[in-house]
Amino acid sequence: MGLLGDDAASLPSGRCVDGAPGRTDGIGPRAEARCRAAARHAGGVAKPETSRPVVDLTDDTYIACSPSVVAQVVADARRWKQWWPDLRLTTTRDRGVKGRQWSVQGRLVGSAEIWLEPWWDGVLVHYYLRADPRVPWPRASRGPVSRRAELRGAEERQSQARHWKQQVHRLKDELEGRRQPGEAAATTPTSMDDGPHARPGGGSA
Repeated sequence: MGLLGDDAASLPSGRCVDGAPGRTDGIGPRAEARCRAAARHAGGVAKPETSRPVVDLTDDTYIACSPSVVAQVVADARRWKQWWPDLRLTTTRDRGVKGRQWSVQGRLVGSAEIWLEPWWDGVLVHYYLRADPRVPWPRASRGPVSRRAELRGAEERQSQARHWKQQVHRLKDELEGRRQPGEAAATTPTSMDDGPHARPGGGSA
């Protein structure tokens, strides 16, 4: 008998619940293991719930501006202090015109990324923040302590989401200028005298 026993034969090869690798709802523990193995084989993600960080934020914003111009702004370390005043970012991967990845320290600890995807005549700014509090909150499995931690986590996620939307909309307004709907996207940075400017940088902020 194999590692998964007879339960392995109860599911078609490479399929789990509703044909989706990684879906494990409504099945036993051995079949669940089979599903997770299928998800890994198919390139899916099948992580235990406890591995999810307190802040797991994803955001997408379209900016009608050349991707190379937005990339210059994203590479400016002075912008990072403006966008994340309570965090310290260190570049872990410079992807050039495609964006940047950072490690995050400060009030939160984890990772952040901005991925720039060309779209029509502009760019989609994909933002990811995956982090936990620097001082872990109590996370008991049940009771009032875990409930308080759950509420604090929700408040932190909402706070981070609101803050980023404010920052990225300011950037959108700055780079698009007075562009009207239907007009061509901006292809040059804003004035170098208009505050933090788009000069490539790196390292820590």
